[in-house]
Amino acid sequence: MGDPTKLITVEAQPSIFSTQLSTSDLVIDNPSLTFDLHAQLDVPKLKSGHLLHRVLPEGMSFAITLDSKLQNLSVENVTAKQSALSGRVVLEPTHDFDINLTLTSAQIQQQSYKLNEFAQTLHWQGSVATGEIFSTLSGNTKVAEVNLADLSLKNVSIDSKGQQSRGLMASHVVNIDGVKALLEHQYSSLKHPAQIHVPTQQLTQLQPYIDAFLPNLKITHGNFYAVLEGDLSTRIFTLDGSVQNGSALFNERLIQNAAIDVFGLISSANIQLKPTTLSVEELRAGVIVQAITGQLFSEAGVAKLKDINAQVFAGNVGIDEVSLVSTPQVVQVSLDKLSLDLIAASGHDAGVELRGLISGKLPVQVSSSGVRIDSGHIHNVGEGLLKVENNASINALKEQQPSLQTVIGVLDELTIEQLSSGVNLSEDGWLDLDVKITGINKLQQQPVNFNYTHSENVFTLLRALRLSDEITREVENALNKEER
Repeated sequence: MGDPTKLITVEAQPSIFSTQLSTSDLVIDNPSLTFDLHAQLDVPKLKSGHLLHRVLPEGMSFAITLDSKLQNLSVENVTAKQSALSGRVVLEPTHDFDINLTLTSAQIQQQSYKLNEFAQTLHWQGSVATGEIFSTLSGNTKVAEVNLADLSLKNVSIDSKGQQSRGLMASHVVNIDGVKALLEHQYSSLKHPAQIHVPTQQLTQLQPYIDAFLPNLKITHGNFYAVLEGDLSTRIFTLDGSVQNGSALFNERLIQNAAIDVFGLISSANIQLKPTTLSVEELRAGVIVQAITGQLFSEAGVAKLKDINAQVFAGNVGIDEVSLVSTPQVVQVSLDKLSLDLIAASGHDAGVELRGLISGKLPVQVSSSGVRIDSGHIHNVGEGLLKVENNASINALKEQQPSLQTVIGVLDELTIEQLSSGVNLSEDGWLDLDVKITGINKLQQQPVNFNYTHSENVFTLLRALRLSDEITREVENALNKEER
């Protein structure tokens, strides 16, 4: 209606209902679409042929309201169920525009990726008048569950806002089941710089995601933060992250006060890590390992640890280098001045006392099937002592074979001058020692050459030690903290 030479007003309420709409790549089942259109056409301005920003005819203003429901939608390899799109688009005669849209879907799926209970709102307003376009955007996205190939994210919420002129500058506050992050980026035709900031928060917030990859690792304490900064177009980012005061349980092993600062460069090809120090105050794994340190770095895209040192049995254990990959490798482990009396005490062999220090080299073969040691070697450092008193096994042997009492008696108190042993460990935990001892019983002034072999399943022994009163108490304390 109106004067066709001056101003025309258009009103329309079209509706579309169908059992199915389809094209070559798009299929929509049971669509319901309703429009409410109010428009004004300034005929003289339209006849001038002038286009705002070479796109929108000058002299047009309108308000469009949309309400649609789509039972099932399929486009290429994406499907959506029980979806709805509603909104309102307004273009004023002053060339100001205002757009409000709401999209919901019960489920959106692409191959192995799935979104459940998806809801998104968008508000976009600005002006398309002659000159530079300026607009502001805000929106919110909520997803009850995001199922990826190996990971499930729940209670996803994203609050977004931005400004658009020659480019787009936007920020997004992300909350994924309590884990918070801030994404800020600027898009232009030349570059797309972005920063992802994960503020300091508790490590326990990551437990649902750790369960997907390491179900036996239970975080009990600690905090972390991370900052990624780079360009989304080149997909090259710098990484600055940290874990502090980290404690966890892993297969009945207790890790306490782990800390590391991580710096590196991430690209689509690999991760380059700058050398940084990893430290763990204590690891309780049947035996107590303390003051663990190592240098984390990367080489040819492979993460590695080098210069690993730890204190155990009052001595030191060192590893030159280990690659953090699943491919088989041989790790050279050095032992330096470990206390024999502490080692013997851990075995709970009553009536046997050992004193002295041992060192050695253990070539540890690591593969997906486990660890093994072939042709390792240990030896004593300085003089040692072997003392047997009221040992049940030795006493039984003396009673069974009285003729051996004199021979066995030299072990009652033996000064060790030389001790050496071959070391072999199978993947199922069987430790074989081929021990050679040279020494003297000073009370009897009797030189002794003593050779024997020893076989024991150390995995069973370590498990028994982990379940002793001390480690059990530590595990209970950690679990209690986790529950609180």
